[in-house]
Amino acid sequence: MEFQNYGRSEKDTAPEQGKWDRKGSMLYVNDVEVAPPTWDNTGLTITNEVDLMNENCTARKPTEIQLNEGWNKVLMKLPYNPTTGVRLTKWMFTFVLTDLEGNNALDDVVYSPSKYLDEETESIAAAISDARSLINEYIGTEPGYYDEALAADLEATIADIEATLSNDLTSEERQNQAERLSNAVAAFEAAIADASPIMPKTSDSSVRYPYLLSTPLRDGRFVTGYGDGSVVKGTTSSAD
Repeated sequence: MEFQNYGRSEKDTAPEQGKWDRKGSMLYVNDVEVAPPTWDNTGLTITNEVDLMNENCTARKPTEIQLNEGWNKVLMKLPYNPTTGVRLTKWMFTFVLTDLEGNNALDDVVYSPSKYLDEETESIAAAISDARSLINEYIGTEPGYYDEALAADLEATIADIEATLSNDLTSEERQNQAERLSNAVAAFEAAIADASPIMPKTSDSSVRYPYLLSTPLRDGRFVTGYGDGSVVKGTTSSAD
């Protein structure tokens, strides 16, 4: 297991004893917290003059854990928590089951968030997740999004395939599902390309529709017009 990877290009501070890193990361196996190793450089700033010891997982013995027969739950918490002693938030992690020497991965281990034993079903589940993310990216009720009717066929295909994920299907049947989903995604993307997004409503003397823009390095601004032919500006108040 590893949460923070140390390199010579940064002068980072090693974790305190009892902590996996300096950001509050935690690890649980089957809902039991797993303690970090005893750090050799605990609390020291690792400079070019301080040897890297067991901070990186490749330089220490693996942590021993007890596995149950069947599925085992692994939960890793990696909070985004800027802290002193670490300049870069790398936000990377490692968890792999090996032998007690750490030289070889364990045989016949399946890593699956969805608890699917075969790779083809896992791949279908991942493709469904990607398709849903695509829908969420484009479909909505606010200006700039697209009408939900455009996603109806893709939503139906997802629901139909998802209902079979726990079934024992052949490799050919899974491949057919993957092709169906891929075609449905392509059709959805083509429909989006030909459609117009939801447009902002226009304010008049009887009703106002304020729209807030967010830009880097600046607070939010309301889109404000000053009549035909005038430059549209961003103001800090919707009442301007």
